[in-house]
Amino acid sequence: MALPMSPAAEIYDNLGQFTDDLTVEDERILAEQRIVIGQSVAGKRKISAAFLSPPPSSRSVSSSSTVSTASVRVQSVSLVNATLDVPEHLESSATVEICGFTREAAHKIHARWTSRPNPKNNPDSIWDYMRADIISADPHELLEPSDALKRMGLTETLRDAIMDPRHEEIRETETITFWALDSVSVNWKTVCHYQQTLKRVAVTLKSKKKRKAQVQDLIQQGEPAGATATVQSPLDTFSAFRNLPMAHVAVVDSPAVELADHVTLWKAKAAVEMDEWINEDGSLSGPGLHTLPGGDFNSQDVAYYFTPEKATADKYWSYAQMRCPDSEVWMIRVQVAKTFLDSLSTQEVWYGADWKEFVWHSRKRLNTPDQFSHLESSALIKGDVCTKMSQYMMRIKAQEVQTSMNEGNLLFNDGVKATQWAIKGADKQKSFNQEIRGKIHITITPPGQDI
Repeated sequence: MALPMSPAAEIYDNLGQFTDDLTVEDERILAEQRIVIGQSVAGKRKISAAFLSPPPSSRSVSSSSTVSTASVRVQSVSLVNATLDVPEHLESSATVEICGFTREAAHKIHARWTSRPNPKNNPDSIWDYMRADIISADPHELLEPSDALKRMGLTETLRDAIMDPRHEEIRETETITFWALDSVSVNWKTVCHYQQTLKRVAVTLKSKKKRKAQVQDLIQQGEPAGATATVQSPLDTFSAFRNLPMAHVAVVDSPAVELADHVTLWKAKAAVEMDEWINEDGSLSGPGLHTLPGGDFNSQDVAYYFTPEKATADKYWSYAQMRCPDSEVWMIRVQVAKTFLDSLSTQEVWYGADWKEFVWHSRKRLNTPDQFSHLESSALIKGDVCTKMSQYMMRIKAQEVQTSMNEGNLLFNDGVKATQWAIKGADKQKSFNQEIRGKIHITITPPGQDI
């Protein structure tokens, strides 16, 4: 199946170096607003989950855009007493702990990072050291999953979330190393996002306070305050911090209306993985939706994966929320005109001998045999979802494919086979972006929820 969040190689790129630690003045003004709660303990501070969550849609106002690129509905939940942990300093052992490592493992990772040679010119971030520990724990995928996770140094909470039996089918669509990397990387990017958000808000609040003081001075001097009295609250611009530019997004209080002669497709995605997916002019960019080579139907090139069944997307959404409860995970719904779909060269590959061979080659990123040229040249592939394979896919020999793969390797929803659609080719993906613009609906559940 298409991945609910960006594949491993993609999520490591462009994390950058973040140095937005809060100053004493920042901390004070955020505490005044009850955004930072209480005193820091062991390098971690508590922040209000309500602050980091967008306001419920029932209290929101739609964008002024005539035609919005996407609509957003925020589920209303009680976050009055909910808090989240963020580190005092981003590149610290506390950060590594928050990302999912035990305290002992976090201290070791941080110690190795701080003692790295030539740190001023060494580009490796603390994230690179977290990643290295995960990959080196079981490089050949030979350990039992639970043993591998423990060797990686992950906390019992994260290990239990990854191994949760309710999500076994989804877990087995990828390797255990993949899910460990995916979970920790989303947590890392979430921490970075929250740290930057706190810094931006502190700066805005200080600016607002300064401007209010300037207004009071003008009033006392008998001069008109003018426009200086207007300062936008950072809490009114939640979308700017969530890759949802308000100029192109409508906040609504009900799901989008079903369009006639359209097909609805679904995808679950971590919000922090959707960097700059809406351009300044409202058009869509591809990287946020990409699945890198190695999916069920894309051996060599990136592809967009969606599912026509909400139940299938729900499985991925729930698993992501279980593993990364402090992160926002979106449920993305797009509506695609049937006339557009009819214009695409489309092939189907359902469970059988061809499905086994094609998926095996694609998962191993091998060039597919000539017999599958019709699939490789198509713009849209529809087919069944492969699971229970990744731990040993690389060890299956070509002559063993037909006997080693069976119906037990299919993902099901209440006894019905789950399906996926892969959109391939840069030109067709660009056309798909244009087609779904204005017909995208995102449901946001705030972080900090028990799943």
